[in-house]
Amino acid sequence: MSARLDGLTVDVAVRRREPVRVLDDVTLDLPAGAMTALVGESGCGKSMVAAALCGLLPPGSSVTGRVSLGDDDFLDDEVAGRDPRWRTLRGRRVGLVPQSAATSFTPVRTLGSQLDEVISGLGGTRDAVELCRAVHLDPDALRLYPHELSGGMAQRAAIAAAIAGDPAILVADEPTSALDPDLAAAIWGLLADTARRGASLRSGPAQPAGGGASLRSGPAQPAGGCRPSRSHAGRTDRRRRSSCRGSPFVRAVRRRILRARLMTATLLGHGLTARFGSREVFTGVDVSVDAGSVLGIVGQSGSGKTTLLRILAGLTAPAAGTVEQRGVELRPGTIGLIAQHPRLVTNPRWTLRRIVAEPATIARRNCDIEAVAGRVGLDPALLDRFPSQVSDGQLQRACVGRLLVQAPRFVLCDEPTAMLDPLSARAVIGLLQALVDDGAGMVLVSHQRRLVDARCRDVVDLDVR
Repeated sequence: MSARLDGLTVDVAVRRREPVRVLDDVTLDLPAGAMTALVGESGCGKSMVAAALCGLLPPGSSVTGRVSLGDDDFLDDEVAGRDPRWRTLRGRRVGLVPQSAATSFTPVRTLGSQLDEVISGLGGTRDAVELCRAVHLDPDALRLYPHELSGGMAQRAAIAAAIAGDPAILVADEPTSALDPDLAAAIWGLLADTARRGASLRSGPAQPAGGGASLRSGPAQPAGGCRPSRSHAGRTDRRRRSSCRGSPFVRAVRRRILRARLMTATLLGHGLTARFGSREVFTGVDVSVDAGSVLGIVGQSGSGKTTLLRILAGLTAPAAGTVEQRGVELRPGTIGLIAQHPRLVTNPRWTLRRIVAEPATIARRNCDIEAVAGRVGLDPALLDRFPSQVSDGQLQRACVGRLLVQAPRFVLCDEPTAMLDPLSARAVIGLLQALVDDGAGMVLVSHQRRLVDARCRDVVDLDVR
């Protein structure tokens, strides 16, 4: 079955502000039996196109244009989900793999009960075990709750739910961002098979290598690592002035003194073991992170990379082993964490401005939040929006900005660039490297072995134990 977007324009309501245009006259064909790629920079509207194809645009959206799914046509505001036909089409005619897979499950029910509900509601012909095997997920995961799943396991579970009703059209929003290369290749094979039976749309940050479509987000915003815009440079408002005072020479000397002090700090983990119930995730892991160095952690999806970071951050207690810090006083702000899924670690009731500024607020110091936003490639106009009003990539950049404001002694990064386009990813890695150059120790979790080999002095492979 084919699908088409014709002249689609979407304006989204923003609290206490004028509506924002997120899609402008978008036309896109999804021919039957083919996989169509939709690419573009973070925040350009890829996820909105995916939502429009499923009738899941945000409440209050104003829509003009047409969406066609086979013989069903939706005009203007019918696209926003107000037409009752969407209830019978979702899951059966069109399935969606959301980008933030970890937030698409109910936290108080096991994965198995939720997949059974989807299968029953859609009249699926395959049971939960068969669906898990189709997406290369161990059926034992059906007994787990969403918080016990790794990012890659949650992503595969979301794919299993999306194909439960055998939809003719599958819309996959960054379906392999949390997967290692081997699993990603297997999932692409599954998506290609789905496309041969119907149609498939995948979105991602990469540049198109042939057929496909590209979205752009209007005037280019500064990429991470760039200087603030002229409207912020030279600002003399004392309320927004950086707390770093003195001449450039004095500031440089202070940084050198601070770095010399930090270079004696070390984060150590001895014999770390993690378990979920009776399932052992890893055992006997030793890590050592020196100030001014980068430790890489690699492994297949579900090997315990995120769990190891949470143990090092003090957010999860190990089943065995100890974590200690040497040469540094343990206090709030000593360890900073960039999570794999930013929506799981940000307050949905806070604006991005408040999220980024919180470390400075706690420390009772001034900080130019607009300048920080410019450094990470986040449009300062987005700072007064809530997490639900920005893309995952934009929210991830806000989390990186928060880390820059915090300036921790140790930085724990869990796939920090998985949701970013290549240009923003390179800039963010440069910013994180600058923290290391100033004396911070870093732990980097990534499926990109090229990145790990280029940036990390030592590597812990959780698959080789």
